[in-house]
Amino acid sequence: MKFILSTFFLFVSLSSLAQEKGASCEVTLTKKEFLEHRLPLKCFKISNDSVFKSLSYKIKFQGKPAVDVSGDFRISKARYYLQSAKTGDNIYIFDIMLDNDNIVIPKNISVTLKKN
Repeated sequence: MKFILSTFFLFVSLSSLAQEKGASCEVTLTKKEFLEHRLPLKCFKISNDSVFKSLSYKIKFQGKPAVDVSGDFRISKARYYLQSAKTGDNIYIFDIMLDNDNIVIPKNISVTLKKN
C-alpha cells in the first residue's frame, strides 16, 4: 500500500513539474512590435483577465551572447542588440520568470524579425 501511495505522489509531482513549462512558441514580429510586446501574449496560456509582469528572462540574439533581462528592457544591453538585428534574424527568449504562478510559461520563445 505504501508503495502504491508513494508511486502515486511521485507521478503527481512529476506531472505538475512537466506542466510548469509549456511548449515552445514561435512568432514573427517587427522590431517595433517586439519592443511593445517582448513576451508575446499568444505564447502564454492565459485568460483575458490574467495579468502578469515579467520578473526576468534571458534573451539571445544571433551572433551575440545571451543577456539577462530583469526590469526595464529599454536600458539593457538587449535593446542595443535589437537595434543592430536584421530582418530574418532570430531572437530566443528563455528562462522566463513571471509574477503570476497561474500562467503556463513556454519553455522558450523564438521570434523571427520581419520587415516593418
